Amino acid sequence: PNAVTGPEDYFTDAAVDAQYERILPSLHNDTISVHTTYIHESSDLAATFAQGGAAFPNHDLNTFKLDGIYHFGDKYGLTAAYFDTWGTIDPVLYAPDPIDGSANGSPKSDGYILQFAYWPWQNIDFTAQYTGYLNFNGGSTNYDGSGRNASDNNAAYLMAWFIF
Repeated sequence: PNAVTGPEDYFTDAAVDAQYERILPSLHNDTISVHTTYIHESSDLAATFAQGGAAFPNHDLNTFKLDGIYHFGDKYGLTAAYFDTWGTIDPVLYAPDPIDGSANGSPKSDGYILQFAYWPWQNIDFTAQYTGYLNFNGGSTNYDGSGRNASDNNAAYLMAWFIF
């Protein structure tokens, strides 16, 4: 009953990912891991376009992530990562707005993550992580049209995980 009628939005995602892990016997069985992901999304935003929420109906959005982790035995881990998102520029869909808007209509965001982890016992993880943005919503400076810079979104986290 009451089925959806009228225009609809459609999304199609295609993705590929890969992972490599290696134990290093010559280095006290330390391990190295590398992970990567690429996602491509095509969208037909007919409903959003019809209601004035997009400048045109067809869009693409891409995401790429790459990280490398070095585990020192079973106590410490260092991670470095890069992430990048980019796609169709649309000044209506990605409109200027304080904090989360885009002054140029671009979804382009990229940056890096640095992380240190410590496992004092098997089921406890203490982690410090820093995320730095090089670009956010299409720019490195004044990305939202309200004077905010990409680096204003940088964040530091301290986490404690109790895993049972």
